Amino acid sequence: MARGRYRPAKRRGETERGGRTPRIDVAAATWPTGATIVYAAAALYLGLGGRDVRDVLATRCSLAQLAERRGQSRSGLKRAVVNALRRTRGRRAAAAAVVGQVLDVAEDGWTAWQAMVERMLAGRHPRGWRADAA
Repeated sequence: MARGRYRPAKRRGETERGGRTPRIDVAAATWPTGATIVYAAAALYLGLGGRDVRDVLATRCSLAQLAERRGQSRSGLKRAVVNALRRTRGRRAAAAAVVGQVLDVAEDGWTAWQAMVERMLAGRHPRGWRADAA
């Protein structure tokens, strides 16, 4: 027999000291928002970092204008965003027509852009809103 103190086998979910590990509850707040998914998919498609895209969006530039400046196609960007929304949101994914409008959103500041995109993806367009001409 081995010398030392007898230690029973740990049960599933127990820590070193014998206590139970807390359950981790993934709240809805930790799930990425629609605006975050849109700009992350755009960053991947355009080959930019997320912060770079966020900085450009904060200067009242739309994703469609950014794609044009980078020499990428608008239809490819739209396809990348639609696919990302479909993969992450499932049935609640936005229609391609709404994503086309989202690509034209140009707001002052990141927070304003994010709020506008969230409203559009939820189907709530503000009165008098129209996409800036790209």
